[in-house]
Amino acid sequence: MTGVAGAQNGSGDDLGGRSGDAFRERLKEEPDSSSALAAAEERLARLLPGAVDFFRRRGATTLGQTARLLNAPHGRPSATLLRAAARLASEGRQPRTAQAAVDALAQGRPVLAAGHHGLETHPELAQGGLLFGLPAILDREPRPTVALASSAVPLNNPTAPGGLLLGRRRADGRRLQLRLFPRSQDQIMVSRAPALTRQAVTACLTRLPREDGWSPPERRAAAAFLERFLLAPAFLAWPSFAAQAAWLASEVWAARFRPAAAAPPPPLVQLELEALAADCLVVDLARPDSPAARTLFEPRVREALTADLAGRRGAWSASLLALDASDRRVDGAPALGTLFFWGVDPKGRRLSLALGRRGRQASLVGPGLEVPLTPGGVAEALADRRIVPGLFLDYLVLAAHGLRAHGGVYMLDYLPRLLAPAARRLEVPLGWTPLLAAGPLPLGLQGPEGFAGLGGFTAAGGLELAGPWPSGLFEALDALPLAAVWPFTAGEWLAEETPPAERGTGGRSPGPPALRLEDFGGGWRSA
Repeated sequence: MTGVAGAQNGSGDDLGGRSGDAFRERLKEEPDSSSALAAAEERLARLLPGAVDFFRRRGATTLGQTARLLNAPHGRPSATLLRAAARLASEGRQPRTAQAAVDALAQGRPVLAAGHHGLETHPELAQGGLLFGLPAILDREPRPTVALASSAVPLNNPTAPGGLLLGRRRADGRRLQLRLFPRSQDQIMVSRAPALTRQAVTACLTRLPREDGWSPPERRAAAAFLERFLLAPAFLAWPSFAAQAAWLASEVWAARFRPAAAAPPPPLVQLELEALAADCLVVDLARPDSPAARTLFEPRVREALTADLAGRRGAWSASLLALDASDRRVDGAPALGTLFFWGVDPKGRRLSLALGRRGRQASLVGPGLEVPLTPGGVAEALADRRIVPGLFLDYLVLAAHGLRAHGGVYMLDYLPRLLAPAARRLEVPLGWTPLLAAGPLPLGLQGPEGFAGLGGFTAAGGLELAGPWPSGLFEALDALPLAAVWPFTAGEWLAEETPPAERGTGGRSPGPPALRLEDFGGGWRSA
């Protein structure tokens, strides 16, 4: 097996230039790193085959080359999608910024689709935005990074959309987290969460000194983040958490360029994935020949696709297709995923929907909810906010409208497996080859005093990168080979994918971070 670190470039050297020399020297610091990397890669190839293959095939290319590939234009999206994007982008943003986002989409620019519509401090999400935006930053272009973020996840999702997350992990492998919402609201979807109040943020600040496991510089970073952004009058003025999250994403991004930027940085515009898909879907419901309408309302297509996709990530379990006359699952198996849409209960919690039938009329049924599978029934439920599109329907609709997205480690596997059967059954071209936009972890830093997990280093997340970008960082990322990023990334991915019961106490990474914030004057020791 040719591993990632052995990927060859045209010159026959495994890693070219000064970045390659630095990486080879760092491998010498850990004599067993090669064997640890091989073992990690073998296991990850079974868990995340698409993401590992991406590194294997592109190991000799640089992050800068990868970022430009992510931003390569394709065909123009539909007018319906551009109108929907314009509506969402205009909410709370300067008209010039909103128009720039729509212009980028109109030029066929792909979007970043990896995050959850909340406080995005997870390392893969924080570093993904930087990688995707790197070409515009280096070229000093005002072109925005347009990011789609899912708002149908609950507040207690592992990426912590409802709280602040450190890159550092506890001994059991879990990252340290600072909760902002009470546990009673854990299951509420991000899109239905109430706005954070001054009282809630202040209470979190008061609780921070008592949070277990946080070092003094980490506490200071979290406190500064809360005070600067979440207690800002502009943040608190928004009527919902989803609106607050969109404002926050843009503000945190812009703040990282201050005060060093000589010109306004290329903005980041974060849009709700489900809202964009729903706006386009409403139009499609009235078009019987649209891929979405045929999937939902043509019995032959619907039955074929529900069977094709049963059990696949981003779709639904087979148990949601087997109901008796009382709409009870006949096999008693637990329901996973949801059929086409998530239902929403009065408290804003998402519900799995299954395929039911009243006589000859098919419907989607869930606890206290029934939606006839007719154009009028679905349109009414969308307007009443009783349903939101699920992941398969999101991308079926957006693909049909010409949008292209690149995302995280799971997308490379689930998206082709969702859209290829739909393209075959509908006999229309759908889908694209997604690339890994959020997942590579080039940036790390030394852990706080006494920290020993993952070889003494931790991935840099939203809190670790909360200050201005260090001088020289963009140029270093541009020249860094992907193979140099792989060893530390593999260690972090493995820690993320290992079940809690199997996690050790700390452990070693197959390699150190390719770029350390301390080398650029950052890190906790300067905090």
